[in-house]
Amino acid sequence: MTCATLQALAPDRATAIRKAPAAINGRIGARIRHARKARRLTLENVAHDTGLAIGRLHKYETAANRIPAFAIVLIAEALAVSPAEFFTTPEQETQS
Repeated sequence: MTCATLQALAPDRATAIRKAPAAINGRIGARIRHARKARRLTLENVAHDTGLAIGRLHKYETAANRIPAFAIVLIAEALAVSPAEFFTTPEQETQS
């Protein structure tokens, strides 16, 4: 996340740093949901393939919970994508 993005989230640096994890988790969760829906999979399908609870997956997608690294890997495998796909920056998205 760039400094400009952090400052857009909050005007002062301390607040921006505190809010950054939630913003990042929100973006990752949205990318996971987008990838899941693009493959026409339900939360139940992904839960079955990953061994994660449906409720936990929903919380990851909506950024209600932070997404641990192991879950990112499991979800990426279930969706047949690279975990890196969930970490593109807005700048990278506009370039592609």
